[in-house]
Amino acid sequence: MDFRGRASTPMAKRLVHALEPYEPMFIEEPVLPEYNDTLGPIALAALMQVCASISNLLI
Repeated sequence: MDFRGRASTPMAKRLVHALEPYEPMFIEEPVLPEYNDTLGPIALAALMQVCASISNLLI
């Protein structure tokens, strides 16, 4: 599921938990690339993989 960087860190954590019953394979780009330092806490809150987008390489 691609969030396209549209969630804040707290909202991404809530969405990850809300989506768990649907067992998505991964969550892509939960926050904008400028907030990559928050990917770790989001990943720790998730049961699925959290992926960074290719746009992160362009910064």
